[in-house]
Amino acid sequence: MVQYGVRTVIDLRDPRELEKFPNPLAVAPPQGVTFMNVPLISEAEWQAMKEPGHVSEGYVQMAKLSHANLSGAVGAVADSLDGGVVIHCHAGKERTGVLAALLLALCDVPNEVIADDWTASDLYLQPLYDEWLAAEQDPALRAKRADGFRTEAQHILDVLDYVRNSHGDVVPYLVAGGTSLRQIGRIRERLR
Repeated sequence: MVQYGVRTVIDLRDPRELEKFPNPLAVAPPQGVTFMNVPLISEAEWQAMKEPGHVSEGYVQMAKLSHANLSGAVGAVADSLDGGVVIHCHAGKERTGVLAALLLALCDVPNEVIADDWTASDLYLQPLYDEWLAAEQDPALRAKRADGFRTEAQHILDVLDYVRNSHGDVVPYLVAGGTSLRQIGRIRERLR
């Protein structure tokens, strides 16, 4: 990790997940690497996001309910050490994907490119999906989970639409959630 220039690792999982699946970097990060836990979603938010009838609504709920947490995670990326930053959650698709979409939007990356990046995650996560589905004994639940794994461009486009419709753009959304203009400038310096 260090040889690739990574200096900061940001784990977006909540304490319950960390207890079940501890992050070895939390205990002993390599020299020169800082570990941060910035939980994006509480248990109550997880439950609220599972309620909607459509997957896209769940991601929009994340942008609504976890607004301050997403802004805090953007701030953590901005304030991280110079060098590479690794952001992850459990699988690296939902929380990580929404945060990555906001970071890319902040740097004026076109929505179509953000959506293409979002949908590419399915290709890389398919082996993990296959493993999870193989472990599921109930055929009905397995089919439901397989359907839930699909990553569609519209899911992330709905999040970006919500951000723009509710706040005008990504900058006012993040500022309203607690990200400073200095941090936004730092993100743009780092990623452009």
